[in-house]
Amino acid sequence: MAPQRKRGTVSPTLLAFGRRFRRLREAKGWTQESVARRANGGMGVKPQYIGAVENGRTRCMREFAETMDHALDANGELLYLYDDLVKDATFPTWFDWHTVEPEACMLESYQPLLVHGLLQTPAYASAVLKGGSPSK
Repeated sequence: MAPQRKRGTVSPTLLAFGRRFRRLREAKGWTQESVARRANGGMGVKPQYIGAVENGRTRCMREFAETMDHALDANGELLYLYDDLVKDATFPTWFDWHTVEPEACMLESYQPLLVHGLLQTPAYASAVLKGGSPSK
């Protein structure tokens, strides 16, 4: 089974990003509502989203981090923390298969109840399910 974070456990890197984001916002004297209006290229986001980012309940997109870094005059600090966030992300073990698969002579996997998830095309999946080869 793929390793996953326990529920309720927040990444320290996610918390660091959120806390710094909150401090920068508060230093400007902005409310969550006012910073929410400035997000997304002026299109805005919900204030609840700002709260979720600040409290480490959600990870924002890079575009959001770039916009906020500029708006809050953070001089790249939020982007630096965002890059740490991306590096710290927990990926399941199978995530690296896409780098190994093209050079592999054989991939083995035991899936007793379902067809393996790396069936790249509908034709390939259909052939595997029918017990034939994609060329038939």
